[in-house]
Amino acid sequence: MPDEQTLKAILQELRDLKTGNVFGDLPQRKNWAYRPFGYSSIDVPVGKEKEIFKLDSKGWLIWAAVSCDNPCLVFTLELSAIGEKYSGKTDVTTPYAAGLTSVNGAWWVSKYDAVNDIYTITFSPYFPWPFNQTCRVSVENKTAEAGIVTRANFMVVELK
Repeated sequence: MPDEQTLKAILQELRDLKTGNVFGDLPQRKNWAYRPFGYSSIDVPVGKEKEIFKLDSKGWLIWAAVSCDNPCLVFTLELSAIGEKYSGKTDVTTPYAAGLTSVNGAWWVSKYDAVNDIYTITFSPYFPWPFNQTCRVSVENKTAEAGIVTRANFMVVELK
């Protein structure tokens, strides 16, 4: 059984959550913060790789979404956690051809508009993915045409 001081602290936390905006309240916690990141208009020349996002810290990747004008650009997600390194690569066409067009706990295509050249690949795990050194997303252009990352958004919980 927790002591009286611990119970009072828990009750205060519950009161705070009940009376306030949960998401507005969360960044004010002592040891962590929500960190939204957004970038736009990143040119990716033919045969080159560009880093879109890198955070050298500890935390959890909540989700990532990247829009581009070329469905064949290859996106790489790298997370280092618990002495391991996770690296996953995908373009937009592969999961789209496999029918991955809704939330599935990993990569999925949230927009595939060949008429207007708007393609969005989204990484939305069922549970946040931890990292304790680096969270990095890059894009590589292996096609014969230049590509543009029109928008890239990331939501991370970062430990302070």
